Amino acid sequence: MTMEKTMEKTQSNKNRKKLLAVIAAGALGVGMVGVGANWDHVTSIVDNRFSATAPGSDIDDIGGALLTVAGAPIDHVFDTTKYNQFVDATWTVTNKGGDAAQYAASFETRGDISPNLAQNLQVRYGVTDASGQVTSWVAAGTLAEPVEFTTALGLASAIEGNASIQVPVRILLEDPTVLEGDAGDEHRVTADFVVSYMNPA
Repeated sequence: MTMEKTMEKTQSNKNRKKLLAVIAAGALGVGMVGVGANWDHVTSIVDNRFSATAPGSDIDDIGGALLTVAGAPIDHVFDTTKYNQFVDATWTVTNKGGDAAQYAASFETRGDISPNLAQNLQVRYGVTDASGQVTSWVAAGTLAEPVEFTTALGLASAIEGNASIQVPVRILLEDPTVLEGDAGDEHRVTADFVVSYMNPA
């Protein structure tokens, strides 16, 4: 290869590198353009419209799923001068829609909590008979590490359309001596009972 051809090849490589560098910088510049840019051209999907009719009073025929949970929240101060102190509540999960839905229900702590108290507040769910009376209580972890409601009781993870499920719950402080700190030190836990579900397609 002659010296002249070698120089031409080197110059060609340099030009190619410059071109690549310019293209890369241009792509970066496009990516950095913000919402406030003055666009030269605009195209749109126009005239999107939405409507719905009121269902009237015949609401039992509505399909899909809409789960609600009803009941009073627990607000309880445990008597820490005694063992095995507990508080009970009964909540109702209702599917207002006509279709069955997969669901899960569990406690979720939130905010500034005492980990020590959360680890020692035991969750129990009630097993009920045909009349709705609790016949036994099943352990479902602690507020720090709860076991999901249907898993704990071995229930189906679906709720039928236009149906309700009772959720008897017990929160138990078995041994108050495990709470850390000096006498009178306060421990607090806030927890939501969260029902999650999937709307059928």
